[in-house]
Amino acid sequence: MKDGDSKYLDAITLYLLSGIMSLPEIMETEIWGIMPSSGTNINEEMSHILTQCRYLTNRRLKYPLLIRHTTTKKSHCTDPATRLSIGALKHLESIKINPKYRKKIAGKKITILDDYITNGCSFEAVRNLLISAGASKVNFIAIGRFTSHAYNGLGTYQKEDYSLTGDLFSNNYTASLSNRESNYGLHGQYNDYARQDVENLKDILEL
Repeated sequence: MKDGDSKYLDAITLYLLSGIMSLPEIMETEIWGIMPSSGTNINEEMSHILTQCRYLTNRRLKYPLLIRHTTTKKSHCTDPATRLSIGALKHLESIKINPKYRKKIAGKKITILDDYITNGCSFEAVRNLLISAGASKVNFIAIGRFTSHAYNGLGTYQKEDYSLTGDLFSNNYTASLSNRESNYGLHGQYNDYARQDVENLKDILEL
C-alpha cells in the first residue's frame, strides 16, 4: 500500500478490523481520523479502511479530522538521525485540525489510523495536537512498521511533548518542545506471523 499497490487492501482491512474491533477501548472511539499523507491529497486506501471503522462503531462524522496544509517530505525518505532530531515538529508545522471539528473535540475519545509507522513522529504530533484541543484520549493504529537493523530490528518510538499556542484549527499555531523521550519505544514487539496471515486472507478472497 505504501507504494500505491492496493491489491492487498481487502485482506488488510479484514485483518485489521478483526483485530482491533475486539478491543473495548477501540469500540469506544467517538471520532475516527487518518494521518494525512505527506502531500495534501487524501490517502484513498486509508480512507476506505476508516469508513469501515466508522460504520462498525456507528460514528457519523465523516469529514477529514486532520488536514495537511503544507506538503512535507516522507519520513522514511529521511535519514534516521535527522528524522529523530526534527521529530514531530515537521508535522506540527504542516498539519491542523479541520475547523469543522472546532466544537467537537473536547472530551472525546479519538482513534487515528495510519498505513505505516517509522519512529512515531507523526503520531506524536497528532497526539499533542488533539490533547491540546481537549481530547480525553487518543489511540493510534498503524497497519505496518518500517524495520531497522538497529533496535533489535525495530525503529525506536520517540515520545515528545509540546506546548502549543494559538488556533489549532488554523495554520498559525506555534509549537515548542518541552520534553523528549528518545528511547520510549525500544521494547516494542514485531508480529512475525501477521504478514503470512494477510497473505492467507488474500488467497481466500481470490478463490
